[in-house]
Amino acid sequence: MNKQAFSAHARALAAEHGVEALAAALSTPTATYRVTVGCKPRDRFHVASLTKPVTAWTALDVVGPNLAIGAWPGVTCGDLLSHFSGYQCEYGDLARFGDGADALQRASRSLQSLEPMVPPRTVWSYSNAGYWLAAAFAAAVGDAPYEELVRERVLAPLELSNTSFDVVKGETYPRARRPSGGLVSTIDELLVLAQALGGAPGERQRQRVADRLDGGYGLGMSCETVGAHEVWGHDGAWNGWRSTLVTIPTESIALVVIARGAATSKPLRALADSVFESTIGARRLAPSPILLGAHERGVFTGTYANERATATVRLTEAGIAVVLDEGTASETTLVAQPTAPNAFVVCGGVEDGTRFDFPLLASGSYALRLHSVMLRQAE
Repeated sequence: MNKQAFSAHARALAAEHGVEALAAALSTPTATYRVTVGCKPRDRFHVASLTKPVTAWTALDVVGPNLAIGAWPGVTCGDLLSHFSGYQCEYGDLARFGDGADALQRASRSLQSLEPMVPPRTVWSYSNAGYWLAAAFAAAVGDAPYEELVRERVLAPLELSNTSFDVVKGETYPRARRPSGGLVSTIDELLVLAQALGGAPGERQRQRVADRLDGGYGLGMSCETVGAHEVWGHDGAWNGWRSTLVTIPTESIALVVIARGAATSKPLRALADSVFESTIGARRLAPSPILLGAHERGVFTGTYANERATATVRLTEAGIAVVLDEGTASETTLVAQPTAPNAFVVCGGVEDGTRFDFPLLASGSYALRLHSVMLRQAE
């Protein structure tokens, strides 16, 4: 893929999907390309969960993966960074802990009161709360504020002078949430970060610790197999923006994309797939629906809940429907077809192609894992 093809494809996807703004950058062993639509190359964006690889890098430098954190019994720093702690994802509005230098430590002390959903290292479930706790632990061990450790361990060595925790104009972001998604950066500096994560500095994070529906998760980075290659990276979403960071370490390829619009997940995925196809001759394969009888699907029906949402699962003619109530003005209904005995894919609508599953717990009941987050079956 040359510069013209990369730029043309990105612009075409932006136009097709009504993307308001898009910035993308690609590096290969022989070239670096960048394209912007509706924004400027030096614009700074809130990169959301692309912060997690940076927090993991910092915590691994200061603490290492195997040290028990104490706040959550039996949980190590590595468990937090791999979303394998067994604890919930969210903890309400962290703005209640203020914007002072002690906000993160105040939040971490409060998190100690939580009870686990499942024992550690049994079910993978995305947890922002784990990243707040890991960062607070690193700050305590390193005897310095989390933000200072990030600058010292990651931003300064990579010379990322335009990457920081400064809030983008017109936005607010709770200080205690910063470890899970608070960084602000430019598309060019994100590419430098992606190159580092795909190279020698990121090697310790590219260890597959836990399995998830569409691949695995290491220490602050997710992985999947595309063709014969292992692809590592992370996605993010915040305030109408979506971001993705992708690396193919064996080929020294890195891609970063940030976009704003009503439906940005599809163009981000399509652009990444076009890069895969042109560089490694493969793209991600969509799961194929299978036939699963009503009795087999019926074991998943019922109500599931976590700290943020309630989901009701019912049978349809050939699949299931998930009615999701996240406390907003309207519910969302996801109609899905089975792709495995306990896994489904959404068919149609804004979330077309979204995958979810029902892990079997040690208790003998099922959980619903939707958008990578676990909901327990209601009693």
